[in-house]
Amino acid sequence: MPPHRFLLWGIGRENQAYLQYLEQTAWDGEVLLFDEGERTPEQVEFLSRLRFAVSAVSDVDDALKTVDLLMRSPGVSPYKASIQRFLKAGGQTTTPTAVALRLLKSRGIRVVGVTGTNGKSSTCTMLGCVFAAAAQTCIVAGNIGKPLISLLDDGTDLSDLLIVLELSSYQIFDLDIAPDYLIFLNLFVDHVEWHKTDVNYKADKLSILTKPGILQSFVHPDVFNLCSKEAGNISTFAIPSDTEKNEQRLNHGTSQIDLNGSIAGANHHMLQNASAVAAMAGTLGISGDVIEKGLRVFAGLDHRLQVIGQIEGTTFVDDSISTTPESVLAALDSFPGKRVHLFLGGYDRGLDYASLLTAMSNYKIATLILMGDVGKRLRAEIENLHPAPTALNIKTVKDLCQSLDGVHFAQDDVVLLSPGASSFDSYRDYIHRGQAFAEEVARATSKRGA
Repeated sequence: MPPHRFLLWGIGRENQAYLQYLEQTAWDGEVLLFDEGERTPEQVEFLSRLRFAVSAVSDVDDALKTVDLLMRSPGVSPYKASIQRFLKAGGQTTTPTAVALRLLKSRGIRVVGVTGTNGKSSTCTMLGCVFAAAAQTCIVAGNIGKPLISLLDDGTDLSDLLIVLELSSYQIFDLDIAPDYLIFLNLFVDHVEWHKTDVNYKADKLSILTKPGILQSFVHPDVFNLCSKEAGNISTFAIPSDTEKNEQRLNHGTSQIDLNGSIAGANHHMLQNASAVAAMAGTLGISGDVIEKGLRVFAGLDHRLQVIGQIEGTTFVDDSISTTPESVLAALDSFPGKRVHLFLGGYDRGLDYASLLTAMSNYKIATLILMGDVGKRLRAEIENLHPAPTALNIKTVKDLCQSLDGVHFAQDDVVLLSPGASSFDSYRDYIHRGQAFAEEVARATSKRGA
């Protein structure tokens, strides 16, 4: 239980779930609530139902001087100056995920964590499919699925349960214990605006490997080379060979996992995620044929390379969940030899796109539709490239509305939304951005057919 009085920073879904958990435990202290945004009617109504005291504060620095514990929403960076001062004065920060992980593990419930810069949600969903195929009761939670803390108060039967937990760097920062098992998929630079530097981002992400409680972790070989000597019980998962990629299969011990024709084997990035899943599932005693069965059930994720239409031979693909340059390259790799009209850009978090711009010459990009502040920056960078890209039609737009006007797509072309940037400049989240793309595709194609 928290102290009788603590500060809650933010009232997003995780912090709401934490307050609901406290309500179920009959905790009767006082919550100081600091929230930088305007509360929605639903949030106001939720807070009014709580039996314990919730007192809004307007000066977070003054409020932090009166408490020993800060419960932060994951999006609230502990690198903020006010929180750094609080930590230096001996204060403690935590998140609902950290609290829930500690409580669940104390009850003997097994947790499989998944982290990395890209591919976490797909890998978590694959794991859920494999565990279901093995008749193992499983819940996928964290960034994907329900907040972990909600499992403690919503009546979920926790007996014989296996939890798959997607963990972002925001949640890893103040964990004091690790999941029982961990997959670490990859490590690029991301969220520099939250971590302040790329060095901090990588260090915060890698810190999970040295936290107590890991029985077995499987990491990408590149991640293994960055690991601290304190990281224990660590192995690498196999990177599929060129033959495995071409044949859409995985070598698994003395057997093979055939993923030909499945989404899990659709491109080498998905196949690499599937390899990590197979390594973890094998450690947990699941046979190769059951792993294959589960991976074949995996149907992909909304807004992750999701085909939303095929009109007159042109394929429209929503990859709105793409928020890094590396994820754009992964998307482009899914359409070898195809002419691509690529939507790129959004909210500028200071990421380095140089390697993406250099690699673009390896793909048949017919049109580059640049969006938001990232789009403005990239247009200037492209114009300064030597040699400059040839036969590339570049269009700059504010957002997705009417963005396909003037784009000439034809038979066998791919129109791909893979922004490689956050959506917050124009949209609530990547889901809202994906919906806006679908609306624009519907508008443009109906206009074309008129």
